[in-house]
Amino acid sequence: MALLESNTTATNNRDNIYGSNYFEGQTFTIGTTATDGNYNITSTKWKIWKTGSPGTITAVLKAVDGDGLPTGSDLSTGTYAGNTLTASSAGEVIEISMSSYEMQETTQYAIYLKATDGDSSNKIGSKFNYQGNPYSGGTWIATSSGDGGWGIQSSTSDFYFEVYGTAATAGTKFQINKDDVWKDVSAIKINVDDAWKNVTAANINVDDAWKAIF
Repeated sequence: MALLESNTTATNNRDNIYGSNYFEGQTFTIGTTATDGNYNITSTKWKIWKTGSPGTITAVLKAVDGDGLPTGSDLSTGTYAGNTLTASSAGEVIEISMSSYEMQETTQYAIYLKATDGDSSNKIGSKFNYQGNPYSGGTWIATSSGDGGWGIQSSTSDFYFEVYGTAATAGTKFQINKDDVWKDVSAIKINVDDAWKNVTAANINVDDAWKAIF
């Protein structure tokens, strides 16, 4: 497991992650601080604290649209017991294990936190850096109206975040893009004379040389 993308320069506080509307996080681009390539996400870290009893915290990885905002279905998720957090606004760094997803090289993603069991008295506080631009591959994002209301808080401000992963094994997966979301394809078939045939290996031609893709 390697640290891929991160911003750990965070001196400012924010405390409105709660309920079904108030989510916050960061966009990031593979290859900004890590070696460019395809990586399977394994975990993410945040510097946060609690007020009251916010309940379960969920971290979500999504694709981004043309405006650099979260879009489509969840690509990877993970949870953490929010009631166990420190109550100090200095925050603490916690790690959330994420479900497997292969992130693509040079691609931007959004990763964010939500605490849907909480409310304005039971919420998550977070650390960020205001207008310092410590991370060049993305920016701090937030919404006050759920997944339909995302916006960039400031193009020069960044959330505290760390994304960890392992290098993907080349040629073990095939994916297609649907609505700006990459989907794993576990089996491929082609139609020959109205009969569907399984494809167990595939090649593409690059500069008159055939390359195996799986």
